[in-house]
Amino acid sequence: SYLAPEVLDGDNQYYCDTCQAKQNATRHIEIEESTLPPTLMLHLMRFVYDVKTCTKKKVQDAVEIPAEICMRDLLPSSKVSYRLVGMLNHRGTTASAGHYTAHIFEPSTAAWYLFDDTQVDPVRRPPASFLAASKEAYMLIYSRVPRAQDKPKTDAAMPSPVRVAEVQAANAALQQNVTAYAARVVDLTEAIAVRKAKYEYHMETPLGNAAKFYWIDASVLKAWVLGDDIGHSVAATTSETTEYVCPHNKLRPDKSRQLKRVSEQLYRELCSVVHAGPSVVLSSENYWCRAFLYLC
Repeated sequence: SYLAPEVLDGDNQYYCDTCQAKQNATRHIEIEESTLPPTLMLHLMRFVYDVKTCTKKKVQDAVEIPAEICMRDLLPSSKVSYRLVGMLNHRGTTASAGHYTAHIFEPSTAAWYLFDDTQVDPVRRPPASFLAASKEAYMLIYSRVPRAQDKPKTDAAMPSPVRVAEVQAANAALQQNVTAYAARVVDLTEAIAVRKAKYEYHMETPLGNAAKFYWIDASVLKAWVLGDDIGHSVAATTSETTEYVCPHNKLRPDKSRQLKRVSEQLYRELCSVVHAGPSVVLSSENYWCRAFLYLC
């Protein structure tokens, strides 16, 4: 074990500075009770390097997890003990992927809870059922059990009234931000639902033989479809449309890929939310320039 004596002999002899020669010796590690921490964290070697495959792999051996550790096994005269209060788990069969969860003990209610991302559920079975042989636990957290002779520390200074006021003000500001954020989420959710309904209406409604079409920059329509304007303002488009029109006041076919044809109703909608900017308005008939069409 970690505290077992280690014999140094043979090629592993200890070099003695006094004797100026190598000598047989015994080395061991001692732990003083005064150095025992209030919280003890044990890391299980679940992930190791496989020299055969040159990859990291997960050790899935079942490990019995004690609910309480008595330090008497390491320090015969010690009466210090630790109680399990937390366990981090890794679900998965490989070291490169998986899911992390945590079992946490709540002292005030003497109950265990399972933390799984944002989901927190009470553990309705006794701890012994999931501590007996765990293949997922990789870190254990133990808390030192207080003893009657342990004196609580009384030298901790109380915060000054100024600091208390600062903390209270910070908490109040945080609560305001949380409330404002929740309201903003509701507004954005409603705005996204409205935009989705408008998108479905305009995309599914044929243009028909309208008197005129509006040709706009494709990036403007894309920004509207993606909802880039929802929640913040979008700068007006400054691109000129004269480059898309030939001298005969018709649309140049070689520039058509940069434009999208929309109805007048959708164009007004774009102007009101994403500032569509200049557009090319052409008749529904003969809007292609045949001269440029032949040149292309």
